[in-house]
Parts: sequence; structure tokens; C-alpha cells
Amino acid sequence: MQIRSSRSRRLLAAATTVLAAGTLLGGCVSQEAYDNLADTNRGLQNRNAELVRDVEGQEAMIRQFQAQQNRTEQALAELRRENSALRGTVGDRERALRDFNERLAGVTFGELDAETSRALSQLAAENPELITYDPDRGMLRFASDLTFASGSAELRDTAKSGLAALARVLQTAAGAQYEIHVVGHTDAQRMANPATIRRHGSNIGLSANRAISVRDELVSLGVEGRKIMVAGWGEFRPVAPSGPGGATPANRRVEILLTRASSAGAEFQPSEGGSAAPSGGRGTSGVGVDRQAPPTRQDAGGK
Repeated sequence: MQIRSSRSRRLLAAATTVLAAGTLLGGCVSQEAYDNLADTNRGLQNRNAELVRDVEGQEAMIRQFQAQQNRTEQALAELRRENSALRGTVGDRERALRDFNERLAGVTFGELDAETSRALSQLAAENPELITYDPDRGMLRFASDLTFASGSAELRDTAKSGLAALARVLQTAAGAQYEIHVVGHTDAQRMANPATIRRHGSNIGLSANRAISVRDELVSLGVEGRKIMVAGWGEFRPVAPSGPGGATPANRRVEILLTRASSAGAEFQPSEGGSAAPSGGRGTSGVGVDRQAPPTRQDAGGK
């Protein structure tokens, strides 16, 4: 483009000069004819200058477009690399969760001692909308809609109050003999919010991150982290038929099950790569799911 425009400018200038010279050399001309020719020559020169400016402006725009295209292609390539890495990370985590959940399903949960069972029954009675208690299984069930905002793994204040009461039970002489299994569940509603998808990956990731939040809160209240394990079933262990679009409040829950340490200690040893094990540190879990920045409320699937 630049070579062609330069050549055009040279040809136009040369043609104008030749025309003027040829007219003058052809013989004597009147002053009026000379003036007309000079005016024509100036007009052509002005027009030529305008065309040169137009061409230069177009060339500058082309260079800008090409630079922008290069930047866009580089950004797209980087996003593709990040997306590929995220898919691999989500796949690894979901495989670790499935492995852990399979072993969790094999653990037998039974009746608790009378003192602990009475304390948990009282806790549920004091928080009827938030907590239900199954004494046959030694299990507390927290309703997720009251425990978390939609698409979020950040605990509501009402849930923190219930967990504080639970932590006190778990730190009694009777309650301290148990290991705690925190299991998150969602309904079958699909995630739609991009921010929620980036943060949790899937309903399994959301359910696991919620279990991690419950575990972290208990640890912050003084419960030994080494006794707590977490898991996330996502939408795959419903307790009620799925509603329209997968939205089912009863299936959105966090279950806390207690088992005597002697009966589960050998059951939950870490597999190769550490996919499932109790953890004593804040922000980590037995399923190898990293805790990220506290999520915000999202209109996402899985509620």
C-alpha cells in the first residue's frame, strides 16, 4: 500500500510538470492562458496533497487495526491456555472428590452416646428452620438456603450462630470422641453466572466449597481440624424429587455426620496424591480443594 501510494504521487507530480513544460515550449501563449494553466497546476498539486494525506491516514489506520488484531489474537491465545488449565484443574478435583465420596459411602454411621445425642436434638429444636437432626444416623442437616446465599460458599450469620452451638457440643468430653464428616449437596439447577462457574467450576465444586466453609468455621471455633473431613456430592445425592429446572430446596443442604474415631480412622487415609484426608490447616480440605477468596452472592445453579 505504501509503495503504490508513493509511486502514484511521483507519477502525478511528473505528469503535472510535463504538462506545464509542454505548454510553455509549444509557443507563445497569452497571459490569460498562462494564468489558467498555473491555476490548473496549483489545483492539481493541492488535490495531489489531499490524496497523499488521505493515503497516509488510511495507512496509519491499517497499522492500528493490525496492531489491535495482534493484541486480540494474543489475548485469545492466553485465554485458551487459561481455560485449558482450569478444565484440567476442575477435572482433577472432581476425580478426587468422587474417589473420596466412594470411600465415604462405605462408612457406617450409627447412634451416638446419649449425652451428645440429647445436645444435638436440643440444638435442632432451637433452630428448627435451619437444622434437622437424625439420631439414628448421628447426623445434623443444615438447610443451604439459610446457610448460604445463592451460588455462594460464604456462611450467613444465622448459620454461624448454629455452628457455634455445635462447636460447643463437639468440644465436650462426650462430643470430642467423634470424627466429623461435613458433606455438601446442591440441587440439579445448572450454573449460569460466569463468576460462579469460575469460582466453583460445577455443582460438585460448589457443594465441596460449602463443606469447606463449614469446616473452617468449626476450626475457628476451636474444633480440632484433624478430626474433620469434607466432601461434596453436588446434585448426585438428592433427598427429594427434582423440581422444575432442577430447583429443589430440600436437596440444597450441608450434612454433618459424627462417627467414632476408631471406626473411621483407617477408612479415610489419603490415596495416592492426597485426594482425601483430614486437614488441620485453615483454607484446605481433605479432598484437595483449595479455598479461594470469599465468594459473593450469585444467581447460579445448584443454589
